Amino acid sequence: MRHHYNRLLELNTGIQKKSNVLRNLITSLLREKRITTTPKRAKVLKYEIEKLFAKLVRTYKRYENKEDSLREVKRILTAIVYDKAVIDEIIESKLLPYIEENRVSWYARSYRVGIRKGDSVEKIMVELV
Repeated sequence: MRHHYNRLLELNTGIQKKSNVLRNLITSLLREKRITTTPKRAKVLKYEIEKLFAKLVRTYKRYENKEDSLREVKRILTAIVYDKAVIDEIIESKLLPYIEENRVSWYARSYRVGIRKGDSVEKIMVELV
């Protein structure tokens, strides 16, 4: 039996390639604020971004000392994001406003953009809110 197993969140690659693809997508999204990709990757990316930001908000609120909470948030982001220059920018421009708004979800949204010329695959734009 496969309880609580969502097949829609698979990328049909090996586990190592899946983690690298996801980390690249997350890094690109955090750097550029919006990216265009295929529907399956967009669905997985949106799920992972929601999970990541929810974890960061929970971690930031957990500590009374804000220096400790920022250190912990940076540690989590360093484990996921490839580009180290993005981390401080994301904390200041996205994470702190999310915490002030008491936002618990809806960190990213997706739009249908059109189709890709080469193979007629639908394109979806994912952006940070």
